[in-house]
This record gives sequence, structure tokens and C-alpha cells, in this order.
Amino acid sequence: MTARSLDEWHAVDAPFTPLTDWDPIPGRCSRCGQPAWLGESRWWHDLAPCKDRGLPAEFLPDPR
Repeated sequence: MTARSLDEWHAVDAPFTPLTDWDPIPGRCSRCGQPAWLGESRWWHDLAPCKDRGLPAEFLPDPR
């Protein structure tokens, strides 16, 4: 799987939301520590997804 751009994730996550109204929350993956985003309906890695190590991966928001 290749990494998607933020615009591509916008098309998947909130296709009918204007880009100016779409504001995903930055954070990290609890399993691998890579940058991640929380959108309207899901969260995803900013880079390539981490390998499944049997541990559940959760989205950890960055402190604001």
C-alpha cells in the first residue's frame, strides 16, 4: 500500500466536505509512533502503514 496525500485522504474521508471545512487532527500511531491524522470517519498513518505486530493500534492526538 502506498501512502496517500492529505488531499487523497480528504477524498476518502469526507468527499462532500469543502477542503476549507475539513480539519483532520494531527497525532501519532500508538503502535509505531509514526505521524497520523484523525478525520471525520477514521484515522490513518501520514506515511506507510505500520506492520501488524498483534498489538491494537490507536490514534493518539498531539497536545494542542
